[in-house]
Amino acid sequence: MKKINDNYGHTEGDYTIKKIARELRTSVRSSDIVCRYGGDEFLIIPLSFSHDGITAML
Repeated sequence: MKKINDNYGHTEGDYTIKKIARELRTSVRSSDIVCRYGGDEFLIIPLSFSHDGITAML
């Protein structure tokens, strides 16, 4: 993210973060939680899962 912010500005960096978040949300179940953890780090928290389900997600 630093390179994007440095080269294109914080507006583009914010847009990129939001786009990544949207992609992650569409990649998991509606019951899972996707959140930004740090500058360019995200967490995916599965609220209920089976061993096979979590293996498939990874």
